[in-house]
Amino acid sequence: PLASCGPAPATPAAVSSVELAADTIAPSRTPSPSPALTPIPSPSPTSHASPVPAATATASPTSLPTFTPAPALPPVLTPAAAKPLPLSLGWRLDANGHLTEGRIMQRDGKTLFLTSSLGRIVYAMREDGTIAWHLRTDGPVYTMTALDPDHVAVGDDAGHVTLIATSGQRLWQTDLGSRVTSLLGGWQDGILAGGWDERLSLLDSGGNLRWQVKLDGPLSQIATLPGLAVAATLEGQVKAYDPSGAELWHFAAGSPVIGLETVGEGNQASLLLSLQDGRLLALDRRGQPHWQLSIGSGSPVIHIANLAGEASPAILAGIGGKEPQMILLSAAGQVLWRVAVPAPVGALTTLDLDGDGTLEILAGLASGQIQAYDQQGRLHGSVHAGLPVWGIEAGSNGSALVLADVAAWRLEPSAGPAGRPW
Repeated sequence: PLASCGPAPATPAAVSSVELAADTIAPSRTPSPSPALTPIPSPSPTSHASPVPAATATASPTSLPTFTPAPALPPVLTPAAAKPLPLSLGWRLDANGHLTEGRIMQRDGKTLFLTSSLGRIVYAMREDGTIAWHLRTDGPVYTMTALDPDHVAVGDDAGHVTLIATSGQRLWQTDLGSRVTSLLGGWQDGILAGGWDERLSLLDSGGNLRWQVKLDGPLSQIATLPGLAVAATLEGQVKAYDPSGAELWHFAAGSPVIGLETVGEGNQASLLLSLQDGRLLALDRRGQPHWQLSIGSGSPVIHIANLAGEASPAILAGIGGKEPQMILLSAAGQVLWRVAVPAPVGALTTLDLDGDGTLEILAGLASGQIQAYDQQGRLHGSVHAGLPVWGIEAGSNGSALVLADVAAWRLEPSAGPAGRPW
């Protein structure tokens, strides 16, 4: 535990525990050293970290509710053709290593495309594809999060969380002592961070450590609900904490958690887990399971979409295996359609490509293709990024930032180069 620099925290509330077998429900429908702050530049934040919340006894697993049997999945269809939409590849950035994250920001009224790489570089590109600035980090960058329109934070292999202004200035750096693989900004006006140290840390806006808690395994994903920070691990554990760092509940998913998203808003918001064994699993804000569904082999790629005319968000999921496919589900877990895709899905997003007020679906594939679909799963068209696509960040005016291994592309909703395999 960390040495205390302030009063001892209140005893955390009792923790509830839930364990789930992989087939019980279906839709009814190396601890690290204590962090130290590294000033860049001076003056640096003053360290006044709170003590790690004390471990509390775990309650016995609660009995699970009875769920009705899962309905049969609809057949996987070959996507029908929709009205062709023009798609093209604009500028391209050839990075010095595999690109890990992408963000689209605004600076002085202009769009800035940010990417991070395992080559220890954060790049910022202007709208025309020229490099506005680049910043070297102390280690390969695994994760990036936006705090506000003017600031991003990155986490690297050296264990550092670094705050960067969109002007390219490094503002501060905090050392968490071990590889940082997950960041989420904006909760409690701070940054949630963690990785191989098997801890979740909350930093304030100045880089000071507010609290830190021990997890059961390497941190894989972070999400938030109102008043809750939720951490998921590669050991299949999901834990929720209040703003003081007290653990409120934990849930055993039975498989490594690869994806974690918030579905909906406010007190009605829930959590969606993507598991390595091919399941999607939904939890409410109390950590109780709503539904689960096995959709194939390998961990599904997920994206939460607010489609036009729907009262609640929809869920897009993509998988690989022997039968790669893209799936649209309701927030209640009902499968609305499934379509076959030519290669495993690496990325999903939604954006309005043609300016008609209706969102289209973009799927990035391991083959390098980027395919556009309508909301009924009909294919509008595609382009080819040359290398496996694993990230797509939606921008304005129908454009998007595409991450394809070591290359970043600007996707444009207009006629032009359609690309090819490399």
